[in-house]
Amino acid sequence: MKKRFILIVFVAFTFLSCNNNVILSSIVKDNKIIFLGENHSIINPRLFLIENLEELCANGVRHICIEGGSLKNTSDENYNFYCFFPWLSAGVKYEDVLLSNKINEINKNLPASKKIVIHNPEKTLIEKDLEELSYYERLNKRDSLVFEYINTLYSTTSKEEKILIFYGYEHGAKNKITKKWNTLGTRLEEKYSDFVSLNFDYCLDDKQNSYIKKQNNFCNYDYLIKQNKNPYYGICYQFYSSKENSFVMIRHLLEYGEYNELFSMKSYDSLSDEREYLNDIYYLKMIYKDLFSFNFWDSNDDLKEALEELFLYVQNTDINYNNDLDKLRDYHKYMVSSGIEDYIQYSDRLNLRYTKKMLEKAYSIYQEDLWCLYWLASIELELKQYEQSILHLEKCLKYKTISCIEVLPKIYEKIIFSSEKIHDNKRVQLYKTKLAKLSKEQILMVNKMNDVR
Repeated sequence: MKKRFILIVFVAFTFLSCNNNVILSSIVKDNKIIFLGENHSIINPRLFLIENLEELCANGVRHICIEGGSLKNTSDENYNFYCFFPWLSAGVKYEDVLLSNKINEINKNLPASKKIVIHNPEKTLIEKDLEELSYYERLNKRDSLVFEYINTLYSTTSKEEKILIFYGYEHGAKNKITKKWNTLGTRLEEKYSDFVSLNFDYCLDDKQNSYIKKQNNFCNYDYLIKQNKNPYYGICYQFYSSKENSFVMIRHLLEYGEYNELFSMKSYDSLSDEREYLNDIYYLKMIYKDLFSFNFWDSNDDLKEALEELFLYVQNTDINYNNDLDKLRDYHKYMVSSGIEDYIQYSDRLNLRYTKKMLEKAYSIYQEDLWCLYWLASIELELKQYEQSILHLEKCLKYKTISCIEVLPKIYEKIIFSSEKIHDNKRVQLYKTKLAKLSKEQILMVNKMNDVR
């Protein structure tokens, strides 16, 4: 009898556990403040928000608080972006535009009182105010500011107007991650009974459908959105070929052309104007090939003239851009997974064979970006696979973009090094000659950059 009782209890518990799933609309209906955790590396949360935005709006969501700057929209005259490298796990991706487009699409059919409003709770925060603070002091200062912003928004809106907070997931943790950080989630949990926190869990296989599961009180989040094991990496803006994105890069270069101080500093970081200048040149070349007539390594070429010609072409031509979002996302996925970001800083921390495998997958998906092939050859050199490295480096030289990439001297140097290792003296002399012909002024310029090996 006792065993039978235990079995009944176990079956009952299992039944309750299996039926602990909920639907999104019921969560929104029962709460005014909804935290949805995003991820700075992958864009699954952003895609989830885009896919469910109409349902959220139908259930009262009128205010969306976004971490960082406001969403970008190509119809905005101030539309802008930064050219991040595809191996960087930066939180700023082209999918922001897709989210903005979806919001505009929904708002178009709504009266003013029901339109979705985007908020940037940290807009008053000045970066210099954070410079002297430690890591957790910065987080506390930021979350304190956001908390006060939400308090004001809560008190100035009707009960039916729901507030969605779309921030990095750790900000929404209801329990302290560390004693040093009082997260936004812990602050809201303490004050509001109608606050709920959701995060994502990529635990399902490809055959299972996503669902939302309620968590117990000991968890950092009230609900987990269970998804399959295929996290997507967002697309760097410049990889999405369009007139609008081309105009942004052209405008950047024309503005930078007015600077007399470009490349006058001793060191630069990955967000410098100099880094952006080089990236814009390269990616315009990648998109337009010979239509962008500039050659970075020819000091006689006039960049402004080439940009003005390209601008007129883009403006006056009906261009059929081919953008395969799935392919681009997979390319970025493998580029980030390769660990090149760490390789640039800490090459000894990498499993180079794994890095090579990821780069080979990236290159098999998307061959337009010469950078992938360059890093693949560089890793092969590290692995002492000299002949293979030479093969891929020489393949780099056949790309149209070779005339606009700053690592051309590095490519020559690496071919020379590998050729010496296999005693190919003819190749050594050939590429020493080619290296000597490059503009010394341009070499001096790009050698100042410290974030690309």
